[in-house]
Amino acid sequence: MDEEETFSARCNPEMVHMQPLADPVEIAELKEMVENHVRYTGSLNGKRVLDHWEILSAKFVRVIPKAYLKINERISKLQDSGMEKFDAEMAAFEESKMASAGK
Repeated sequence: MDEEETFSARCNPEMVHMQPLADPVEIAELKEMVENHVRYTGSLNGKRVLDHWEILSAKFVRVIPKAYLKINERISKLQDSGMEKFDAEMAAFEESKMASAGK
């Protein structure tokens, strides 16, 4: 959660992609995670977040490693070309591994 809106300044934009949460399903999953966190830990900060969910839920930031996005894009392309999911995942992983070894 980025209440002070300073997270992007402390994050390496070359390594990750940041975006606000917009998908209602993901927002509901996040709320459930916070609820579970409060239930299991008694977190006062978690309770505060839930008490002000309508305001504070907009302060969460989705952080996705760019390498993850790249490999998922490659898997999709391989599947679109007719490759089965498992084979596409293995091929994309091997390509990524070979590219990393070449650096």
